[in-house]
Amino acid sequence: MTHDSGHIVPEEVTGIGIMMLLSGTLNLLAGTLLFLSFVWFCVGIVFLIPMTTGLFEVLVGAALLSGVPVPNARLVCYLGALAALINFGNPFSLSLEIVASVLIGRPKVALWIAG
Repeated sequence: MTHDSGHIVPEEVTGIGIMMLLSGTLNLLAGTLLFLSFVWFCVGIVFLIPMTTGLFEVLVGAALLSGVPVPNARLVCYLGALAALINFGNPFSLSLEIVASVLIGRPKVALWIAG
């Protein structure tokens, strides 16, 4: 796969995009469910953080899958891991974020994401 500028997209980027989409969807759904469950106790406001982070993860994952480099992808990945912890330690989402952050740290991927 190539980007519009002709740069070849590393093969790991597809996996990172899929992992961020899955994790973002899980964080978004879990955050929404927890927000709706605990908003009556005035604690639900805390779960707005995983909801918005999950939305950003879905957007960044979709951009990476379409071959668009996102310079803040690593930051969104780290925030996704934090959101998984806020969602009472969602293990599936957390493990996806850890693997995605390791793949983003590879030199070839980091250079491509930086543009």
